Amino acid sequence: MDHRLSRARWLIAAASILLAVACGEGTGARHLVLVTVDTYRDDHFLADRGGVPLTPFLESFTQRGIRYGDASSVANCTSPGTAGILTGLHPGRSGVVVNSHVVPDELATLTSVLAKRSFRTAAFQSNPVLGPGSGFDRDFETFEWVRAQSGDKKVRGSRVTDGALAWVARRPPEDRFFLWVHYMEPHGPYLPPAENAAKFPRGSFGLRREVPLLEAGDNSGLGGIPFYQQVALPDGDGDVRAYESLYAAEVRTLDDELERLFSGLEEAGVLESAVVVLTSDHGEALVDDDGYFFSHSHGLTPDQLRVPLWLSYPGSPRGVVIERPVSTVDILPTVLELLGVSVPGEVDGRSLLEDVERPIVAQEKRLTSIREGPWQLIWARRDAPRLVNLEDDPFGRDLSAEHPEVFRDLARKLEDVRSRPALAESEARARQH
Repeated sequence: MDHRLSRARWLIAAASILLAVACGEGTGARHLVLVTVDTYRDDHFLADRGGVPLTPFLESFTQRGIRYGDASSVANCTSPGTAGILTGLHPGRSGVVVNSHVVPDELATLTSVLAKRSFRTAAFQSNPVLGPGSGFDRDFETFEWVRAQSGDKKVRGSRVTDGALAWVARRPPEDRFFLWVHYMEPHGPYLPPAENAAKFPRGSFGLRREVPLLEAGDNSGLGGIPFYQQVALPDGDGDVRAYESLYAAEVRTLDDELERLFSGLEEAGVLESAVVVLTSDHGEALVDDDGYFFSHSHGLTPDQLRVPLWLSYPGSPRGVVIERPVSTVDILPTVLELLGVSVPGEVDGRSLLEDVERPIVAQEKRLTSIREGPWQLIWARRDAPRLVNLEDDPFGRDLSAEHPEVFRDLARKLEDVRSRPALAESEARARQH
């Protein structure tokens, strides 16, 4: 596909959508389907591993819409990453900075905004971090936290899909709805079904490489296999190829579930009138990404931040790839615009339909980063800022002294980000018993 032609088609389509929205005509979209996938790296989206397709269904299905090929999460773990999607705010502004933080009641979310516009709201997910009491359940008429069955170490996505499709089947067909579905397949421990594990033998992932098995309680992944990942290979296997292959097989399993979900939604007759978004809360270190293995929640490096992002809506261009850097905070203003709903108050995101480049921001409890072009400046609470070139060496040495003008420009923009007032106070969730 000629990217220039694709971008031209996208610009024409985006301009027509913006004009329709401005004139109050809308897009004809009645529903919103938001699919978020936990711990899903962008380089495993529409890709192969070991010569085997990871996502054969998505290869075809995503031709219906727009892929954003340079999308970043606002965080490296679930709660702040998901809050960025649902509020359109960076973590320092939403108050959701770590997994234990609750989404504050005073913040508008996609759910609260659409519920006020008489959308039916339903969520189906299996991550306890997003469960009852987290604030992510607020304003959902139906909120199903699917728990692991006795003896299972992980909830399979099939149960999440079953719940979502059953809700769609019994909903009043005349009502508009917002459906949020969250899958855990790529999140560790990697425990794919045997038939998918067999598609990705470790021998197709290069030469054997052994790393240490970290001790009980050490889930950091720094320098070795996190303890919680070792349940996948309980005989003490430290060959990184084994875990690479299992992650790939989990992505293939996700593809199977997305085929079930989207095929079921199509059979129900809702896809053609829906805004559909597919993305992830954050990425995952795989093999020695900045010294880490098969883990996340550390650093603001590309392995932690780069995520898939795909969008379709009635009349959207088909098969287009946009390489302009975008952020998951852009999802909220985009989908509300496409649904003909006003954006509530102040958000950090911009509509994905606007052909405007701006710096990409991410935050965690110790770090804030800003990215523009190939450059990323990372500010640490106790250390000097570090400037890296993402194209040449994303985990490399600090280049601040060698590129002082770039450093000063990004430092000024980073300070602007850090000086923006928080819109809510951080609040820890109550301990669940």
